[in-house]
Amino acid sequence: MRSTHAVALGLTLLAATACSSGPGTAAPAPTVTVTVTATPVLTHDQILKATEEILASASANSAPTTPSGPATTISPGTYLVGEDVKAGTYKTAGPSDSALPNCYWSRSKDSSGELSAIIANELVPGPGRVTVRKGETFETSGCEAWQLTS
Repeated sequence: MRSTHAVALGLTLLAATACSSGPGTAAPAPTVTVTVTATPVLTHDQILKATEEILASASANSAPTTPSGPATTISPGTYLVGEDVKAGTYKTAGPSDSALPNCYWSRSKDSSGELSAIIANELVPGPGRVTVRKGETFETSGCEAWQLTS
């Protein structure tokens, strides 16, 4: 039984050698070289520092988001003249909703809400104008925005 295995092994080696050494054998495969460029890996601290630098640069280059001083345009609400809005004469185009025939404004000597604090008020059916003074409270509702004219 040993001799059968030895003969089979010898024939296998002989066949393999004959197939690989003849004139019709294929050339060896070319050598392939792969080049990999390493990308640096940032640490957590480096990422935080870079983020802080970007945010600082963005905030230094951005325009202020709030205007300086009191506003010169008034939307519905209650305002302290001289602090929230500038003193002066304002005009409106009238009611902001065509379903409502009037809009309302009032000038008050303070923000107490007392009826006796009202200096003047009006229901405006169309374009309107009002002059407000520093220290007064101005309230408006249902009107288009009021624009400072002088």
